[in-house]
Amino acid sequence: MDLEKFDRKLRILARRYASTRIEIEDLEQMGRISIWKAMEQKPHEPEKYYIKAAEYGMSGYARRERTQKRSPGGGIISLDLPIGEDGINTIQDILPGVYPETLKEELLELLVQALRKEFGHGFWRAIQKNRVRRGRSSLQTVITRTVIEDIEHIPPDRIPVEVGYDFFKDRKLGRFLWVFYENSPFAAVQDAYRGQFLPWQFNRVPNGYWEGRTGLRRAITAVNWSCEKRGVMTKKDLKKIGYNELVEDIGSRPVMLHFNDSPFLALQTQFPNLKPWEVNTPRRWFDPLDNQREGVLAFLGSKGVSILGMDPEETYETGIRKVAVKSAMSDYGLRALFTRYDGSMYRLFTTLFPEQILPWTLKAKEPWRKDPFSVAADAARWLIEDYLEIPVGDIPDYVGVDLLWRVGFSGILTQRTLGFNSSPYAFVDNAYPGIFSPSDFRKWRQVIRLDVKDQRR
Repeated sequence: MDLEKFDRKLRILARRYASTRIEIEDLEQMGRISIWKAMEQKPHEPEKYYIKAAEYGMSGYARRERTQKRSPGGGIISLDLPIGEDGINTIQDILPGVYPETLKEELLELLVQALRKEFGHGFWRAIQKNRVRRGRSSLQTVITRTVIEDIEHIPPDRIPVEVGYDFFKDRKLGRFLWVFYENSPFAAVQDAYRGQFLPWQFNRVPNGYWEGRTGLRRAITAVNWSCEKRGVMTKKDLKKIGYNELVEDIGSRPVMLHFNDSPFLALQTQFPNLKPWEVNTPRRWFDPLDNQREGVLAFLGSKGVSILGMDPEETYETGIRKVAVKSAMSDYGLRALFTRYDGSMYRLFTTLFPEQILPWTLKAKEPWRKDPFSVAADAARWLIEDYLEIPVGDIPDYVGVDLLWRVGFSGILTQRTLGFNSSPYAFVDNAYPGIFSPSDFRKWRQVIRLDVKDQRR
């Protein structure tokens, strides 16, 4: 079932729980995720079932958002709560922003002296050098960069991975991190290296970073960044990225929280018309026959072939046998389909299009194995009576080697197990035994050329 068919209904439902455009778009995404989950669990339910699932998902999401606004995460803590063994200082005394500036300056100077003793005189020289080099940079940012670059010599690409809470704590910078950056190594690095790193490049992002509507927008931005990083600019590049690559780039939390662990839903934010088979096919997506049919029709459409609503003759005339190649369909993203039919393309097509596919419509050996002469006779009668509508008495006037090759029957004519040996007479006599003689198909006889589509090209 195609998610796009729910777009209009999702927009209407979203309006019930939100007012601004951004809120509506966020709720639409939540609705899509809810439908996706419902389709994975119960792929054969009516549309009303999935719409109701979307509504439940949207209403729950909106309710959680309202609750979060009323009660900030972590609850309310009194700023007068005593801390430390002596119980003299309170949280209010050391909160960033309310800590007296004079004490902050004193702390920095004491910190520099302590670090100088810890790392030697070279640290002090590095501090002085960096203060000159960084110009108007604050002392705390200079301290951060000096420890990272001059003391530990961490390469720029390793900073988000190696500089965490333990990094500061192990170097006696725990109090420094608390007073100036609320215990956030991410904030400290961002302050020291403005604009050089993104939150999802770190082992841990700030608490609540991926939550709510803002978190969704951040997740979409992160997916865009991952695509750019891996050179995914068009749908043709999508093989470069999947679940593992997304998690490696931005972490598992946003992929799970906003995209139901589906790389398809994540990448659909960058390619709105993306189809599931154009990425690593989501688990169980091909369970319903409607989804299988949609994938096959899309592949044929990409090759300029449309068979929707056609009869067997019209289907054959499209030249489907030349484009329905297993390797090409697998490269298109339909490999998972063949596992459901033991690798048989013929079974796949006859299951999805039972009224359109004949044993000779595709290049398939299966229908010929049991009784090839019977199938060849059916093919001859179909060609003459249904496809070309030649009166039986006029068959010798039309059916020659040239015609059989042009309509794509050369394989039948030359197949060793049949033994026709490229003889139009043998081909016809197998279907209409005893009606004609070999002399009726003499080579010198003038054969009327029919204007039929050449299936050889």
